[in-house]
Amino acid sequence: MPRDMASSGDEARCRSREEEGGPGEESRGPHSQENGKKGREKGGPAKPGKKFAARPGPRADLGAPVHGFFLKQPPALRNILDQLRQLVEQEVPRAESAIKWGNPFYSLDGTMMCALSAHKSHVNLILAGPPVRSRRIRARLHRRVARTAR
Repeated sequence: MPRDMASSGDEARCRSREEEGGPGEESRGPHSQENGKKGREKGGPAKPGKKFAARPGPRADLGAPVHGFFLKQPPALRNILDQLRQLVEQEVPRAESAIKWGNPFYSLDGTMMCALSAHKSHVNLILAGPPVRSRRIRARLHRRVARTAR
């Protein structure tokens, strides 16, 4: 191919890019495709037609009575959950119950006491405890967790 034809072809490609709104030879940045990296430059305009997800609102069941949670569970889990519910309500009759994060939470005087959760093949009884304030106890807990993670 003659040398002048190759250069004219390059010029035509540059002109067509500029006409399309793309960068020409002189305006290529460090993040252009020719430098081996894909994607647009930082701070550039977003892709047309791309929509961002709206921030979700509060859950529809937040603060709802817990009775509906127990009715939705499969029979095998419902039996265990009902027994745990009765135990909590029997031992702490003043406990307030409400749905939070899709699970029944029980609180006493505004402080979380426990929660119940149901999964495919098991249930959890989540007990709230005081925050660990002692550095020594916190260090022992971290060492124990590190040993079990090995």
